[in-house]
Order: sequence, then structure tokens, then C-alpha cells
Amino acid sequence: MSPSFDKPILTPSSTAAPVWEHNNEQHKQESRHKHTTQRQVPQATVMVWSAAALLGWTLSSSGLILLNKQLMVTDGFKYPMALTAAGQFTSYLGGSALAKMGFMSCRPRPSGAFFLKRLLPIVILSAISLVSGNMAYLSLSVAFIQVLKVLLPAITLAVGVAAGIERLTLSLTLSVCLISVGTGYAAVLESQTGHFSMVGLAYFLVSAACEASRTVMVQLLLGKMQYNAVEALVYLSPMTAVCLGFGAFLFEWDGLTAHHGGMYKVSCHPSRYLLAATGGFVVNLTTFWAIKATSGLTFKVLGCVKNSFVVCAGVLMGDVISLQQMCGYFVSVIGFVIYTYTKSSANPDAEKKSM
Repeated sequence: MSPSFDKPILTPSSTAAPVWEHNNEQHKQESRHKHTTQRQVPQATVMVWSAAALLGWTLSSSGLILLNKQLMVTDGFKYPMALTAAGQFTSYLGGSALAKMGFMSCRPRPSGAFFLKRLLPIVILSAISLVSGNMAYLSLSVAFIQVLKVLLPAITLAVGVAAGIERLTLSLTLSVCLISVGTGYAAVLESQTGHFSMVGLAYFLVSAACEASRTVMVQLLLGKMQYNAVEALVYLSPMTAVCLGFGAFLFEWDGLTAHHGGMYKVSCHPSRYLLAATGGFVVNLTTFWAIKATSGLTFKVLGCVKNSFVVCAGVLMGDVISLQQMCGYFVSVIGFVIYTYTKSSANPDAEKKSM
């Protein structure tokens, strides 16, 4: 449930704009140089590289979903703020280490005024989205949540239209209708089962709404600037971790420090929690790697395929999904494919490879 920071992001405040615009142009020149170099690489190498990127992202992101579900439900670690804060903190450490070692450069740190005006709203939305998303796993099945995730493009489009940065077309309207009808049908069927939770559904919808709002806020507040993966980890992850850590202190501290509470569970299986903490960092990097190695369109389509695999994994782990629900999910996927194709056709440059 970690957010991605690969969206094109309005021009910063006047105090920070000259430095950031200069460095952004430098990044574009480096990107063009890398693209020229890439043409000299054998096609077989490119295919292997792309396959490795997609496999790494699929395994890491799917694995983190299933691991977090096990920790919070099977192990009883019902402290999503603390768990998510740890993931954000290790993401910051990992990103800083990569920057120090020169694997990827970072532009100068944004000013305090720029952070408060432009980045803080994004950080807060990210924190709420991450926590509420994890809270949903406490009462909903992994398989059903993956079915619900197809709703995210429709919610993002609705927020974008409300903010005035998206325009409805016939094909987009058709795609949203298919997504909504298919997911709604699956949700209605789920509500008739004994393991459905309205609270869990509410947590998911809050998470989806915050993630959609975060995506729109990135476009509104940061415009044409673009973070690379390390910059996102170095500049956004620590403040997200602070927000989540403060929330954990206020609402989860007693449970974490209680006898046989959260800290005790961590001490019993430290390797599991260390793996979960580093998982967010790995997912962020492999997401960036996969998009760079393929394209935005390929990544989105395969993301839908990956969710289908997670649905199957959830069923194998004991989740119950009926055939009728899978039919509703299939209708949603058709809508998602139409949505993705329409968006990529309207913005072809955003979907091209960027090596």
C-alpha cells in the first residue's frame, strides 16, 4: 500500500524556482543522454532488463501486501501507523544511502516555505492513505481489497474533474461506468457474506480518496517538476514517517508497550518486521525501475494483472471470492483497460519510455 511518486509534478515558489528549474533541465539532458546510450544496448539485454524489473516489482509489491496482512491479522500486530512509519523511515534511510553512493542524484533540498506550501499537503494525504489502506486489511480479505482497487482510476478521475484538471470524454465516462458497475456488483455480493465489514470498506474508500487527492495535488502543487525515486524517498518519506510516528504515539503507544503488546510481537519475530519495514523501500525502487524499463502504459496494465494474481493468492490463503464476484471484477478490468488506453492516447508523451 505504498504510494508512487512518479507522476509529472506547477512550478515551485519563486524563491526555489531558479535552482529547481535549472536542475530539472539538467535531469532532462541526462535522460536524453541515457536514452541515446540505451539505443546501443542489444535488444535481448533490454528484454531481460525489462522482465527483471517487472518481476522484481511484482514479487516485492505482492509480497509486501501478503506480509502486512499476516503481521496485522495472523500475528495480531494491529498498529498500522507504527508499521507504516517504520516502512517510511527505512525508505528514507535507503534513499539517502543511494544518493550518498551516487546511484542517483538529488536536487537541492526544497526550502521550508516550499515544503509547507507545496509538499506538506501531499505528505499528509500520503500518510492518511497508507494508514487507512492498512486498516482495511484488518477486516477485509486480501482478495476483495484487490477487487476494490480497480476503483482507484474512477475516483482519481472524479477528483481531477472536480479540481478542473481533467475533462470527461465519452470513452472515459464508459470506462468509469464499467469500473463502478463491476466493482459495485462485487461489493454488493460481498456485503451478503458473513465476513464483510462496512468499517473495512470505509477505511478502503478513505485510502482511495486520499490517494486520488494526492495524485491530483501533485499535479496542482508541483506541476511540471518531476521527482526521481530517490528524491521522493529523501524529501517526502521522512516527513511522512514523522506524521505517522506522531499518530502512533498518540493512538497506538499503549498497545505497543503493553505486556505481550506490539513491541513483544516484534521481539518474537524481528526478521518479519524488518522485512516489512524494508519492503516499502524496495517497492518504491522497483516501481520506478519497472516504469523506466518499460512504459507507464505497460506498467499500469501489468499492475492490473498483478492484482489478479494477488486475488488468486488470497483465495489460496483462505479468502472467499464467488464466481459472480469474479465476473464483476472482470467487468471492472475491462473498464480499467479502456481507461488506461484512453489516458495514454490523450497523453502519449507521458507513456513513452524514459530511460
